[in-house]
Amino acid sequence: MTARTLARVAAALAALAFVVSLAACTKSSPKQDTSSTSSSAPSTPTRSIDQTGPVSVGNITEKTTSSCPYLSFDTAKNDAGMRLQRIATLHQNGKVVGCRFFPAVFTSEKLPPTSQVVIEIVVSEYANHTAANNAFIRIAEAGKNFQQEEVATGNTGLCYETTLWAKDQGTDWACTFSKGTKVVVIRTVVNGSSFNVVQLAKAVYPKV
Repeated sequence: MTARTLARVAAALAALAFVVSLAACTKSSPKQDTSSTSSSAPSTPTRSIDQTGPVSVGNITEKTTSSCPYLSFDTAKNDAGMRLQRIATLHQNGKVVGCRFFPAVFTSEKLPPTSQVVIEIVVSEYANHTAANNAFIRIAEAGKNFQQEEVATGNTGLCYETTLWAKDQGTDWACTFSKGTKVVVIRTVVNGSSFNVVQLAKAVYPKV
């Protein structure tokens, strides 16, 4: 085979190799385009573990009863320092989530009427401990003059001024704390000092 023939063969082989390479690139490109434009199936929504609101939601109804699972009648009366007449439990989704205590008032006394709640306890469930802890802090910060109070060994709650009886104009004392995934809010019509509501919070804590 002459040198000229060899040169022609080499040139032909080089051209064939280029064509094969180009064809291979052309075939592989659609696969890249397909993968870049494909869409995945929609994911199923899940509840965030960092949610800020209570897990249990729904209407809360009130029912007159003879006792409260979170606070006895006598303890409520003594710790609040006032006469009481009636108890109502608060229900949500078939569960007791709180209580209300109403006063026994003489007509000559300048105290809340018998229809006015004087002690209210509300217990809410949250997704986890962190959510509950953050929630009770936000609740207290929404009031005024909030302060730290130990409601149980190793558990610090926050007490603050708010409104339970409108005539007190935002000077009613309340306390809130978390226990596990639960947040407890106790409001009273007691003003002037947080002492009474702190005693109530300490009494409620072991029953939550």
